[in-house]
Amino acid sequence: MLDNRRQQAVNFCLHDTMVFRLLGENLQQHPHSGLFILGLVPAASMYVVESHNCLVNALAYLSLPKTALPLNVEDAFFKASRHRAKLLDSRDKKIDEVCKELMMIAENQRNYFQRSHTGLFAFLKRRLQPDMGLFYSNGHIFSTTHSIIFGFGEDFDFMDSVEAHAWGYKLGNYVGKLCEVFDLDSDISLGQLALTNEMRDIRYEAIYTRGQLGTCSLEFTAGLILLLANLNYVHYVLRPLLPAGDVTLFRLKFITAFHAMRGLQLIQGRLRTTTNIASDVTYLFGEMLGHKDGKWLRKQNQLRNMLVHYMPDEAIMSELPTGANYIEIIEHLGHSPLPEMDTRLDRYIAHLSSLLEEGFTLEGDPFRLGKVS
Repeated sequence: MLDNRRQQAVNFCLHDTMVFRLLGENLQQHPHSGLFILGLVPAASMYVVESHNCLVNALAYLSLPKTALPLNVEDAFFKASRHRAKLLDSRDKKIDEVCKELMMIAENQRNYFQRSHTGLFAFLKRRLQPDMGLFYSNGHIFSTTHSIIFGFGEDFDFMDSVEAHAWGYKLGNYVGKLCEVFDLDSDISLGQLALTNEMRDIRYEAIYTRGQLGTCSLEFTAGLILLLANLNYVHYVLRPLLPAGDVTLFRLKFITAFHAMRGLQLIQGRLRTTTNIASDVTYLFGEMLGHKDGKWLRKQNQLRNMLVHYMPDEAIMSELPTGANYIEIIEHLGHSPLPEMDTRLDRYIAHLSSLLEEGFTLEGDPFRLGKVS
């Protein structure tokens, strides 16, 4: 029999399983389904790896044979993309190294598109050739070709659709297996993505060197655009789609906001070591990191760990009433009711998104000449 600590972790995993199943079914119905699903890769991979670890931990206490659970998720493919849910935050690499990966992606994409140009006007064609795609919903960038490649982890070939399809197949197989084993069903009702979706093709410098924030080193501006895309994905894609107050939506918002904040701290710390940082850049970082909700988020390491790994610490459970459910555990760790924390996250994500868009002067439609019909 499961103790309550493990039982609540399993319940949380299974709720996420139902939501990811419904998300996949819903997104597949959209005419731009591929773009929306690709934006979910890091978060979905984190769910697979962490829920699998949690369920295996509880397996000895469940009346299920070991073969009942899908045990192939130690796949390096999931693990590589799982770590991208932390955005620029890495345990093994400095912020400079992580951001330079984005610049390597930018240069590899440029080389891919330019190598086909030969002949008399090849030089001119290369100068004009776009090499980065921006994806918009309701006027906000929610993904880029660079962020998609980064999200899959190192060594992902963006031009090889087989890899992306393989990831989607494995995710669907994992979720489907859990739904079958635990006989999952749900009355959760999802919204519809009635969004205006457009694509812009540009040369990457057009956005990475734009505005006040574009005066920073290229690798750091690439990192900031990655943060913006992920914040907007949660705010403008997942938030309208999932029910207000849903704990899976809360989890996705929290993890994204927490690691966006960490990424901003790391870039700010690195920029402070330079002598030529502009005062308006200093001001923008101060506004992003000095916000009251950012200060609250900075103190939530225990809550972050529980939301990532599902399993609360035994010491935490000893502080709670017997039989406390996972919502009550979350509220205990965050020292606030879930709706209040949810409002904080919405407010802070919108605040960061607005300041990043302002810092790169992205208001309006600055790349309209690159519109892809």
